[in-house]
Amino acid sequence: MAVPGMFGVDPEAIFHHGGAFEEHGDRMHTVVANWQVHLGYMAGVAGNDVYGEQFNQGYVPGVHSVTDGGLNIGNALDYAGKNLRFTALNYHIANHNSGL
Repeated sequence: MAVPGMFGVDPEAIFHHGGAFEEHGDRMHTVVANWQVHLGYMAGVAGNDVYGEQFNQGYVPGVHSVTDGGLNIGNALDYAGKNLRFTALNYHIANHNSGL
């Protein structure tokens, strides 16, 4: 509960929303893991001839770029959630220490 006149935020709500960010980060990591499994198989479909190798030269780095970007998004969501939770804890400690 927010302390009237002290903070315009509710630490419990911030903590809850931080958890939601972390949950979405975990979900993004699951999505990326699925991409890695399913997109990885596609690298060999073009064959081993010259054209297949040319395809793979562009495809494999593209897959890595997509999956690395997805992992970065998942990590960003996770870190944002953790920071929100730490912020909520700091507000809670400040409220407690203020004696109100």
